[in-house]
Amino acid sequence: MSGASARGKKRARSWKRGRGGSKPDVWDPKKTRRFEGRDDGRQKKDHDGAEGTGWERFPLTNAAFEEYYQQQGVVPSDEWDAFLECLRKRLPSTFRINGSGKYAAYLKKKLQEKLVAGLQTQGTLELDGYAVQPPRPIPWYPHDLAWHIDCSRNQIRKVPLLAQIHDFLKRENDIGSISRQEEVSMIPPLMLDVQPEHWVLDMCAAPGSKTLQLLELVQGTEGQASTGLVVANDADIKRCNLLIHQTKRMNSPCLVVTNHEAQSYPMVKRTTDAGQELLQYDRILCDVPCSGDGTMRKAPDLWRRWTPGSANGLHPLQLKIAKKAAQLLKVGGRLVYSTCSLNPVENEAVVAALLKHCEGRLQLVDMSQSFAPLKRRPGLVTWKVRGKRAGSKWFDAWDQVDPSDPDAGGLVESMFPPLEGSETALSRCVRVLPHHGDTGGFFVAVLEKTAELPVPASHVSQNARKGHQHTDNDKSDHRDVPAPTPAPAQASAPAREQAIPADGPECTEASVLETTVGPSDPQDQQQGQPEQDGMQEQGPKGILPKGQDVVAPAAPREDQGTLDDTPPSRTVLDPPKERPL
Repeated sequence: MSGASARGKKRARSWKRGRGGSKPDVWDPKKTRRFEGRDDGRQKKDHDGAEGTGWERFPLTNAAFEEYYQQQGVVPSDEWDAFLECLRKRLPSTFRINGSGKYAAYLKKKLQEKLVAGLQTQGTLELDGYAVQPPRPIPWYPHDLAWHIDCSRNQIRKVPLLAQIHDFLKRENDIGSISRQEEVSMIPPLMLDVQPEHWVLDMCAAPGSKTLQLLELVQGTEGQASTGLVVANDADIKRCNLLIHQTKRMNSPCLVVTNHEAQSYPMVKRTTDAGQELLQYDRILCDVPCSGDGTMRKAPDLWRRWTPGSANGLHPLQLKIAKKAAQLLKVGGRLVYSTCSLNPVENEAVVAALLKHCEGRLQLVDMSQSFAPLKRRPGLVTWKVRGKRAGSKWFDAWDQVDPSDPDAGGLVESMFPPLEGSETALSRCVRVLPHHGDTGGFFVAVLEKTAELPVPASHVSQNARKGHQHTDNDKSDHRDVPAPTPAPAQASAPAREQAIPADGPECTEASVLETTVGPSDPQDQQQGQPEQDGMQEQGPKGILPKGQDVVAPAAPREDQGTLDDTPPSRTVLDPPKERPL
């Protein structure tokens, strides 16, 4: 037998062994879960409790969730039952007409005079025994460009009278004339007060519904020239792909998509007529990752997955992103911090810690009179913090926390209410509760920058120091060649980008790539870095090895300066090529 045929037989035998023998091609209902054909006596129901023929609904109850928010006082006690009842219902459908498109007025007229008026003449609509109102404009959204439908996305298909509305939504959404977006998700872009000349940064942009809204505001009305730009960033490359897919329907030249971690977003340097300057933004949207318990109406699986530890684990990341946004914001610019969570640890605690970090250079804006029909509640001025474990104890203040207490694991000082009086400031935050407007839950804080942030005292210009060493080494290697001089912005000499140390943010110029030391947060550290138990101890500025003395931060050097000064920089040019003999 030849070698080829032997190898073929061997492969055939191993393939048969891998299959594990022949199996009967029959359906066994005992090994199948949650099929419509089950007859175990259990009644299948939809998400809102109505009987139907589908998957079993999620358990719409969580004792830990109810205990937590009753203790926090987020919802008034006389509204608690209405709050829970609303959370257990499906989220209505909402959509927004693209206000910057040519046909916005035509679409609104068609929707009002043909589709909605036709439904009103046919009497009352009913779905699962409940009366359904025809589509209506959202009262607080400008120019009646946002609409509300009592049915969810899946329920619209079940009502024959809404078939025309369903076809209209699918068709216009595909061509980019409208955008399906949750009602509370439309609030942050409007509170940013974006103008056509603004440069806007969306730090956590995916999946892109808010980015589309920002693009509409930057492009302005028809016939109005726009000089603005929207930079949409997300840390996940797959979500960036979704972001591009959503925004390409706009066909807008005012969009740039980046893929970077928001807490370490680079500071870019650009060349203008006045010289080189750090690129800072007029408006920044900080819709940070959160536990998402305000979205339980459209994600019912959160009922069984919710724990207090979800908010505690995300708080440090949320604060880092907010601090980075404050650095990237122009003086006089506006920053909006928002979450789809109701938890004060993710909301008021982050805002209070950010205000303390900025030392009065960032102020909360009172939005209580803006968008008057929008029902809202002011921010909390006091709250409690609980450990991540089930049944853990409550803490009212940071001085009550014992590091050796198992219930205190993962707690940090910034989670607690500030000691000094900041009741007036935190009450300017906005919290939207689901039962007030038949929406999801949401939190928004609007802040304005009044002065440039100071450079941290512990920051040492390591980049500049390494730059001097690098220049001396180059001179020793090329003694007969004069030291290169920095090239002007319009020079055509090739330039190379120099690696940036991990302790400072990147700074890249568009025409000549340079390294610049910018302000950095000494508390920032790489996510997911494991801690070594027993080998380190907590010092005033972080984790230090045991036995090593804690050194106080040195006084700021003269070459540090602030963001108002020109940051230290250097241009790395290619070394001169040696001529052949």
